[in-house]
Parts: sequence; C-alpha cells; structure tokens
Amino acid sequence: NLFLDFMEWTTRLFWTFDIFFSCMTGVVTADGSVEYDIKIILKRYAKTWLGMDLVIVLSDWSEVIFSSGGVAMLSFARTTRIIRIVRLLRLVRMQEIMANVTERIQSETLGPLLQVSKVLIVLLAVSHFTGCLWFAIGARETTDSTWVQVLGYNTQGVDAQYLAS
Repeated sequence: NLFLDFMEWTTRLFWTFDIFFSCMTGVVTADGSVEYDIKIILKRYAKTWLGMDLVIVLSDWSEVIFSSGGVAMLSFARTTRIIRIVRLLRLVRMQEIMANVTERIQSETLGPLLQVSKVLIVLLAVSHFTGCLWFAIGARETTDSTWVQVLGYNTQGVDAQYLAS
C-alpha cells in the first residue's frame, strides 16, 4: 500500500534526523540558563535519549536492509519485526517533545486548542489500537468462521480492512 509505505518512510526518516537535531539543540541547565556548548549537549543527550533513539532507528533501518536481501536475510528480517514493539518507545519520546512545545506556547487561544488536540490524538490512538486488535482477532487462523472470513475482508485491501475494523 503506497500510503503505508509513505508513512513508514516518513517516520523512519523523522527519527533518523531527530538524532542529529537532538545533538544540536541547546539544553537547559539547573540554574535555568540555556547551554549551547556542543560537548555539554552531547554529554546530556548520551545520558538521556541517545540509547533509546539508537535502538529505535537501528531497528527501523535493519528491517530495510535485511528485507532487501536473499532468503537467509528474509528470515532474519522476520525476526527483526519483533523489534517493531520497540517503536512504541517513540511514544515516550513524543511526550517530551509535546511538553516542550506546550511550554513554549504563550497564547490563550493556542493553549486550549493544543490540549483539545492532545485529547483527540489519544482518542484516535486508542481507536486505532482497538481496531487493529479487533481485526487481528477476526483474522486469526481457526477452524471456526470469523467475521473477517464471513464478510470477505480477508481478500480486501488494507484500506477496507482498516475501515471495517
């Protein structure tokens, strides 16, 4: 699916570039001043988010590298799909990014709008995971008929399956 491929590459590139941008972003010290010294920035980044960012980005790129190889590489690529669970760690990182954005907003209009947007995003995320779980339950291999098989969604495209869930 073109849309899913586009979104996968967009998130892969975003988190890859985020590592470099995190190395160039000033840090707030204990006294409230902003430090722009690259050594201090790199030291703080190495102590906080670098490890998790590397695990996320390396799992993304290992999937690309190993899925383009031969049969032996393909079986290893399937193993790396387990690492996709690690991508959920991005939610922890996004929480910090959203806190930084919220802190910088000084508008009485944008503040409440951002809060409503956060609630909407959480609602969409919960709906997404519920729909995916519901489809996974219906698409499992079983001797009984499931709603996916009865309604013929097992032969439909991803878009129809997603909307039905």
